Amino acid sequence: MKFTSTVASLILAFAAGSTSAAPFPGGNVEVMDLSKPQGGNIEVLDVAQPKGGNVEVMDVSKPQGGNIEVLGAFDGGFAKVCRDIMLTNRIVNGKPVYSVRAICPDWMDQNFKTELQLNRCLMNDFGHLKWANLGHFDDSCYDCKLLSATDDVKMACTCAVGAKGTIGTTIALNEGIRNQGGAMWCGTQIGTRVPA
Repeated sequence: MKFTSTVASLILAFAAGSTSAAPFPGGNVEVMDLSKPQGGNIEVLDVAQPKGGNVEVMDVSKPQGGNIEVLGAFDGGFAKVCRDIMLTNRIVNGKPVYSVRAICPDWMDQNFKTELQLNRCLMNDFGHLKWANLGHFDDSCYDCKLLSATDDVKMACTCAVGAKGTIGTTIALNEGIRNQGGAMWCGTQIGTRVPA
């Protein structure tokens, strides 16, 4: 069964007051005791890309209640909802540290300025940029720039190829960076977030 149809069944069951929903791969999803006041919300933020969808259950003991958020593809897609995307760099210990900045909305449409250090997201694999938590690509890549700030958000860099010199390489940042709650993420790494 597709992830989106399972989520749709869960939402319909929740709205109807049912205590169970359609089968979920690997078992059933049960909604327990809907009569409790701290019950919480079910929010479906993006089911356009169900592959890799992430279901996050927040702490229901907090006064605002818990949420189940379907956040869309875990791997990326920030360029669809974020604006003013730019690449910045600063020099730390004689080396550039690259970050991507943008203004992104949270699930309540409030905008936040968010910044994500790309050394937390990318690695240099013999001259090719690849997604990796804490990959520190900028230890061996330099002269990075955005070729486009819309759609795929393509970044180009010059990267070392072991002892064989350097080559030019590109990567589409939109494939691995996502907006979650007004902050940019890559894998398990979260960027900073302040009100816009």
